[in-house]
Amino acid sequence: MIVFVLSVLFLLAGCSGIPEHRSDNARYSAPITELDVFSQMTTRRVDSINFSGKNLTRLTMNNVDFSGVKFVESYLGYTELRRTNLEGADFSGASLHDVDLRGANLRNASLRDAMLRYADLSGADLSGADLTGADLRGAKLDRVIFDQTVLVDTDFTDAEIHRAKFSNVEFRFTIFKSTSLDYSVFKNVRYADGVYVGASMVGVVMRKADLSLIEIEKVDMTRANLRGANLERAKFKDVIFDQADLSHANLYAASFRNNSMRRVNLRHSNARSAGFSDSNLDGANLYKMDATNARFDWCSLNDVRAVDAIFESANMNNAGARNGNFRRASFIGTILISSSFAYSDLSEANFLKADIRGADFTGARLYRVKNLDDVKGLKKTRNLDPSTIL
Repeated sequence: MIVFVLSVLFLLAGCSGIPEHRSDNARYSAPITELDVFSQMTTRRVDSINFSGKNLTRLTMNNVDFSGVKFVESYLGYTELRRTNLEGADFSGASLHDVDLRGANLRNASLRDAMLRYADLSGADLSGADLTGADLRGAKLDRVIFDQTVLVDTDFTDAEIHRAKFSNVEFRFTIFKSTSLDYSVFKNVRYADGVYVGASMVGVVMRKADLSLIEIEKVDMTRANLRGANLERAKFKDVIFDQADLSHANLYAASFRNNSMRRVNLRHSNARSAGFSDSNLDGANLYKMDATNARFDWCSLNDVRAVDAIFESANMNNAGARNGNFRRASFIGTILISSSFAYSDLSEANFLKADIRGADFTGARLYRVKNLDDVKGLKKTRNLDPSTIL
């Protein structure tokens, strides 16, 4: 009979939707009451208060001082801990799914391997906290402070992290799959081996961030501020950078394949050997951008401002660059096969050794253009009459 009852309990546990976790022993033990909790809090020294392995589900303990208290492998599902002082508390292996931690002080707390699915930590302070291996899938972390927080193997899948502040942290194997990070601020942050597929990062501030070697796919970074950031050898696929600020950024050998980069700011950026194939850069600011050896094949570059830009030895095969401003741009050795510069301003641009076979110059302004007599395929261009060049 006892075996049968236990079997039924475990079967029900498996059907509850809450996964197996280190806190399961606590979860299936008899819950303690708020009276039990406050009794310990008033009769014992703080360093001897220990709720490890206890079942504290569905309790209301707002505005309580639990600083330094141990909750190792305890079960706190659906408990209210709003504005609670949990500084230095130990929640290692604890289950805090659906817990209300709004405005809580979790500075220097240990949340290693803790399960916080669907928890609400809006406005909480996680400075110095250890979230190694923590599960925050579906959690709400709006306006949370992450300063010197340990985020190793932390899972933020489907979490909402709006207007949060990340500073002095390193993302190592951190998962941001389908996470919303809109308008969050990242300062002195290092990114390594994370997952960012399907995330929303609209308006994030990542000035001077080190994003070298990062791989991001299907992320919305509209209006993101990446001014001066290091994106060397980073890979961005199907990412939206519309109206983003990448000015003065290091994009050396970075890949931006099939991205939407309309009206992006790339002025003074180092895009040497970078790849923009199949991307849309309509209306982009490329002022004094260095795109030597870069790839723009099949790119849309209509209405761009590329004054004094460098495209030397770049591949702009089949690029559409209509109505652009390319004054004094350098196309030395550039492949421009079948590209279109219709109605663009190419005044004083340098085409030395460029390959312009099949390129369309309909209505283009070619005032004082340089070395057009030393190009490949001059007679195979479309709508270009060398005799009309001033």
